[in-house]
Amino acid sequence: WQKQMYFASIFKTLKLSNTDRDSLYVEEALKKFPNNRMIRIAHQSIILGLDKIGSANLFDQEALKFYNEKDYENANKFWKKAIEIIPNDQAYYFNWARSLTLNKNFSTSDSILMEVKTKNFLIDNGELEFLRAMNYIDNISDNKFRVCNLLKESKAKGFEAAENVLRQLEQQIGC
Repeated sequence: WQKQMYFASIFKTLKLSNTDRDSLYVEEALKKFPNNRMIRIAHQSIILGLDKIGSANLFDQEALKFYNEKDYENANKFWKKAIEIIPNDQAYYFNWARSLTLNKNFSTSDSILMEVKTKNFLIDNGELEFLRAMNYIDNISDNKFRVCNLLKESKAKGFEAAENVLRQLEQQIGC
């Protein structure tokens, strides 16, 4: 599947192919292998085209620049633009949510993460639960149960950062 999607995306890029069959194959491949990075890339290339992907990546680069400068408001604006172009890219949503969390806009961040959870493009590796836990950790005295459960769920899915935070919280508050 991966090789087929790879070649289909190359053929479309080189304008050697532009069939509905390619779109059907890539949709089927993504359903069968939703966590396969190469198939996800081929899907975006075939369905959206490289021009849209390039535009979204430029917005993402600008957002990262602002994020690194701790200008979270501007970072948020650029990630929203990237999402408008590619509405099924988990990384854009997660970066936007992280930026909102660092800007202490916890409820909006959590809403975005819950929205991602309902979409069919989620790579379920525990990162979502970890990011949600970070939205509640500032007020841990009122959210101990929620934070601990989200971190445990994240750890169970193999997200390493959750294990580190959970270990610290176990010592501090007995998660």
